[in-house]
Amino acid sequence: MDIRRNIVGPLPATTQDNMFLTLLLQLGLLFTNVSSDAPARLGPVFTVEPPALVRFAASPGARVPCAARGDPPPRITWLADDDTVLSDVPGVRRVYDNGTLELFPSGAYGEEQAASVVRCRAASPHGALLSRDVTLQPVADTKWEVVVSGAPAAAGGVAALQCRAAPTGSHAARAPPPAAPALFYRGERVLHVDAPSPDARYLVAGAALLIRDVAPADAGAYSCLARHALTALTKRSRPAHLNVLPSSSNSAPRLVATESEVSVPAGSDFCMPCVASEYPPPHYTWYREKNGRLQPVEPSPAVWLWAGGAALCFTRASREVSGAWLCKAYNVFGDATAQMRVDVQDSFTVTVTPPVVVAEAGSTVRLNCSASDPGAALSWAHDGAALGGAAGAALVLRGLSRAHAGVYQCRARRGSRTEQAAAEIRLGVINSVELCASDIGVHFGTFTMQRIPAHPGLLKV
Repeated sequence: MDIRRNIVGPLPATTQDNMFLTLLLQLGLLFTNVSSDAPARLGPVFTVEPPALVRFAASPGARVPCAARGDPPPRITWLADDDTVLSDVPGVRRVYDNGTLELFPSGAYGEEQAASVVRCRAASPHGALLSRDVTLQPVADTKWEVVVSGAPAAAGGVAALQCRAAPTGSHAARAPPPAAPALFYRGERVLHVDAPSPDARYLVAGAALLIRDVAPADAGAYSCLARHALTALTKRSRPAHLNVLPSSSNSAPRLVATESEVSVPAGSDFCMPCVASEYPPPHYTWYREKNGRLQPVEPSPAVWLWAGGAALCFTRASREVSGAWLCKAYNVFGDATAQMRVDVQDSFTVTVTPPVVVAEAGSTVRLNCSASDPGAALSWAHDGAALGGAAGAALVLRGLSRAHAGVYQCRARRGSRTEQAAAEIRLGVINSVELCASDIGVHFGTFTMQRIPAHPGLLKV
């Protein structure tokens, strides 16, 4: 029915106001529905991305998870470093339907525990996605024991007791197992060692227990308990006797506790030892190598000295402290130096914007990539295949066609580590909506609402 036939003369003001409000409400709802209609991601998205490093004991093996979502659900496969698909190999590995890669126990790895690099791939009709590089590092089963040792210490100086895991028997030539001290004992009593602080009497630095202002009363039997980092197996050492000598012999410093390499996660608190036990007690100076030059270390809240420099300690270490450090112990009879290398392992992130683009054929699309580490090298891939010549923070696609649809990944590489983020591009049809208010007797004009192709989700009125 045409309501205009039932209207005689102008509508009452209240009726016009009600119609006006009703129309505005309908328009508002329509605008709300259209403007909030952001494109949904249909292609694969990792819900569980495997870690960058999987270090595992060979005897129990390991399971590496990988999972992704999408519409339809993507299929998960694993690829070797040369992009060949990993299949089940009896006694070596199995790939489950849920995306988990199982690495079977040891025998197949042999004496040489070589690392390998793999990637998880999630694929659907909307595109394909590759995970970060995953390094698989099996660690050989090694018969091992824990040994505690300590050089005689001069009274009034710093004593050091080293706790090391060492291979034994037929495995003596192998690399030491990844075990670190968990407890120290004096006799049968567990030593209470507080968190590192400048005033602490006991300090664990690397694999060493350090005791400042050592006195004859500190002499006696000490032992330690070490825990394997991969199997959690613990072993306790036999006791070793700490001797405290009178402070009467005069000699040049001799370093008894240092670390050549220290590797810690970002944000850790840790200490590096540089202990010389001769008399008179030495002075210590620490240096940091920068641009090929040694610079003296200035203590700060983030980097501080324990016992005058017998240890250098770090609070919430960041990647900036990675590199070479050198300590020098000296007295009137001579000096001794040791160099140490610190590797702070931090993660970094990658972001691609916009995450989803629905664009018309023939249009131009720009994807932007950023990494939290500005030094990371950026490259691009389409559905898992590298885009030759595409590098840097921006990827511009012109003359969009069906061949351009799919998942685009920005891969950031820093050293041997990679991280990734992805965006999805789909082709879409742009429609217009026309509204006319004249048929309800109130003339507000004609409104045309149209999506802006370059900015899905925005409206042009």
